[in-house]
Amino acid sequence: MCPPSGKRPEAEEVFFSPEVKCCSYMPPPPNFLGGRMLRDDEPAFAVGRKTIEARLAARVAVNPLGLGPMPLHAVLYERRGERSFGHSR
Repeated sequence: MCPPSGKRPEAEEVFFSPEVKCCSYMPPPPNFLGGRMLRDDEPAFAVGRKTIEARLAARVAVNPLGLGPMPLHAVLYERRGERSFGHSR
């Protein structure tokens, strides 16, 4: 979805920023995936575990269904929506 090198998009074409590609949206993980991450002692998941543990301790965007979007991300996505998707770092 990134524009080919040196190509200027036509009016009807939609491209994402090469800096973020499509990674400007973070889907909320459901509760069972958060629990699975906490139980997995694989070293590669250490950063993710610490993030989840910190959010649980702070009670930020946590509910019985899982982890919701962080407040800042929710507001930005809600207000900017499609205009920022694939563009906002």
